[in-house]
Amino acid sequence: MADQTSPILDADTLPSTATAGSPSAADTIRALARRHGVAYEPAPLDAFAADVSRLSDAEVPGDEIADLIVGLRQGWRQWV
Repeated sequence: MADQTSPILDADTLPSTATAGSPSAADTIRALARRHGVAYEPAPLDAFAADVSRLSDAEVPGDEIADLIVGLRQGWRQWV
């Protein structure tokens, strides 16, 4: 199997362990997104999913970090 390492996630750019005073996972993800010019772009089905959630009275809060991870993954697929 071919090596599927991500060009944006390597041992030199990510902290190996969390320690007191080190950036949080959310801060690291925000920094990766900024560094690579990645922003989450909602897909057409995202609006549909939001409407279905609203109509079902489900409370599904938006998650900035999850959205950035989706954007980073989509960008990674384009770079491979």
